[in-house]
Amino acid sequence: MAVAFNAGERPIEHRFAQFRLIPAARELWKDGQLCHTPPLVFDCLVYLLENRQRMVGRDELVSAVWGRVDVADQQVRQLIQRARQAVGDEARSQHVIRTVSGSGYRWVMAIESAEAPVDAASTASSAAYAPPALEPAAQDWAPDFRSDVPAASSPSPSPASEPDARPLRRRAPAYAGKAVMVAGVLALLVAAFVYWHERRAGPARPPQSPGVASPALAVLPLEVTGPLDAGWVRLGAMDLIAQRLRSTGMPVSPSDNVVSATLAVGEADTPERLAKLRATLGAATLVQGAAVKSAAGWQVDLSAVSADGQRRTAQAQRPDIVEAARDAADLLLVTLGMEPPPREENSRDDLDWLLQRARAALLVNQLDAARSILAGAPESLSHDPRVRFAAARIEQRAGKLDVAESALRALLGDPALAADADTRVDVLMALGDVEMSRVDCAAGERFFDRALNGPQDRSTARHGKALSTRATARACLSRFDDAIKDLSAAGPLLDAAGDRLGRANLNNHFGLLELYRGRPAQAVGYLESARAIHQSFASVYNVRGDLALLCSAFSQLLRWPQALDASAALWAMHGQVDDASTLYLMAGVRARVLVATGQYREAESLLRGVEAAHPEGGDKPLALTFHEAKADLFWARGDATRTIAAIDAAWNLIPPSKMRDDEDLYTVLLRQRAAFSLGQAASDDSRLGVPGIESNAAAVVPLLVAQAERDDRAGRFDEAEAGFRKAVASAEARDVPASLVLAVDAYARWLLARGRLDEARETAGRISAWADRDFDSALLQAIVFRASGAKAAWQESLRRASALAGERELPAAAEGEVP
Repeated sequence: MAVAFNAGERPIEHRFAQFRLIPAARELWKDGQLCHTPPLVFDCLVYLLENRQRMVGRDELVSAVWGRVDVADQQVRQLIQRARQAVGDEARSQHVIRTVSGSGYRWVMAIESAEAPVDAASTASSAAYAPPALEPAAQDWAPDFRSDVPAASSPSPSPASEPDARPLRRRAPAYAGKAVMVAGVLALLVAAFVYWHERRAGPARPPQSPGVASPALAVLPLEVTGPLDAGWVRLGAMDLIAQRLRSTGMPVSPSDNVVSATLAVGEADTPERLAKLRATLGAATLVQGAAVKSAAGWQVDLSAVSADGQRRTAQAQRPDIVEAARDAADLLLVTLGMEPPPREENSRDDLDWLLQRARAALLVNQLDAARSILAGAPESLSHDPRVRFAAARIEQRAGKLDVAESALRALLGDPALAADADTRVDVLMALGDVEMSRVDCAAGERFFDRALNGPQDRSTARHGKALSTRATARACLSRFDDAIKDLSAAGPLLDAAGDRLGRANLNNHFGLLELYRGRPAQAVGYLESARAIHQSFASVYNVRGDLALLCSAFSQLLRWPQALDASAALWAMHGQVDDASTLYLMAGVRARVLVATGQYREAESLLRGVEAAHPEGGDKPLALTFHEAKADLFWARGDATRTIAAIDAAWNLIPPSKMRDDEDLYTVLLRQRAAFSLGQAASDDSRLGVPGIESNAAAVVPLLVAQAERDDRAGRFDEAEAGFRKAVASAEARDVPASLVLAVDAYARWLLARGRLDEARETAGRISAWADRDFDSALLQAIVFRASGAKAAWQESLRRASALAGERELPAAAEGEVP
């Protein structure tokens, strides 16, 4: 599948070294000569170039270039080789396309971008979108604003001449093991993106180039001079103006992006802050404005300033602030060479104003204020589906899932909703979010499917966010190819809309997908990219989600210093969290890393402190990791009874039948070991309805080890050995260090117990590469070398294990004289 490019009025060309690349014309030039470039190679070059600000994952690139995911690694390597050759690069130098080991590829050469010459423009005559015919002086609307265009203004109309137009409708939109990780991440994302909907009406957005938007605009909060009850205008009018500009197909940064960036950077009152806002938002043009209330009504002044200082202005005055903001936006569009969208007839004035005010409160997380605004709605509006949906979404954002679900289901069953297709889609997506928060991924996907299969504009960022959200459900259900297709389709829509926060969330979802696939090394690149963008916006909720997933990835890779850093950064944000269950998740993530690195006292202090301060937070699914951390700590200290109790508490939240990954299913093995140490039989708890080992042999290493140890205890030694071998083979196939250490450690100790020293030593050698950074790996080497009489090797392994032990005591099998 060839990547689609937007030709626009003048194609953009990218220059690097002696090359010129023109995506819209599908041309690559070298030293003035047109080069023959195969379609797949050209698409690969363009996709990497236009996503050069980040690493592109292997599967993302495959989906973008081939349009499918079932492409062999050899084909991908050949494509990268040919792409490098096309631009004078090679695998040894990698000065244009760099391989990110185990993750993907990244364009690293500096480029210059400019309008292509006219002859190149003529080759792109098949452009799918042509701008409206306007006077020549108004054609180039962004970013090269013409400073010679005067400000447009509208006369102050008499009441009789006022048009019947109202505000545009913008719809209300962890290392917890992966079974609950989706719930944690979505809970954080919902808090930051409650309203993520695009305007319903207006011309369809022109197709955009995947991975990159044309130069975006961002509308900043307005300066407001007016009565005390007009505080909502600062963000409400900002959002309305952004909707109006966006409805023409212009890429405009979402309002939640702008609010987050403004909170992070500060008000745009200095050139330095303006420059930082441009960089954070990725916007070539910033629109600033002021709204002033006087006896004559409201006056709104807007000024669109490009990066090089060129300015376009517009002014409108109306008795009503909504009308003044809308008219000023339309006049600004004219100065930018765009045709304003048609005015809506018979629009519902009071309803639109009510929802706009509520959204303004939500943009700055003022939930009580938003509730108060909606609660004050007159009887004639309070039963409108849009008002009811907005009220339910507020409760969902506040963590009141039962209240939100009840309201959403009642609304879904209301016949009045049938006449409002957009709100019906919103309700279905919100119900899907509720199910995902409860870790019912199958139910979540069913709601997302119903929403995405309904009538809607499939070219908007709104649709892209819906696809990205559905991908998390599909990843949770191990339908990885479907998840990759959703994420790959979502990316171009988010980039075309200039939605950098949406792109960061997409990268987070790509990282989550890779963790579900058992590929933590590939996940790290996506998650670090997401974290960098979220931090630039000071988006606390989303940074927490990134850090939680990074802790999981680093732990699986046995990169303990990085895991400690990430978990410390995560817990450092706990003072900004009000929800008790989220605190439990954060504490659990931090404590598991502390226990894994032998820092028991700090882990215990953390767990005890959270439990004492928030006794009500331990009974929600997000607390799963908290109870798993307690089990890890109790087992490390030799308390098998409490280990079992902590695991049972975790299973009461999420039973093993809903767990999908080694980190959570390790509790099955740990509980069994604790039971055996107490002389008990393996648990026959009905909650253990985990998928059969035979059908999951390639995925669930802890279950394979647990089965082998059960066989051993029952005297079925041949079956036990076959099980241990199967576990090691499965772990090696997945290439996840933590899983391999678990399987090898169990098998090598079993061999030692039978006096098979040479086999034990050979088996232990499979994890010797991590003995300098992982305690369990180093300890196993020490035990095996001591048993086999290799004194020098034993001493070195013992030294490593002691250095990594922390508060852990070395067992007798590792210390003492070499026999």
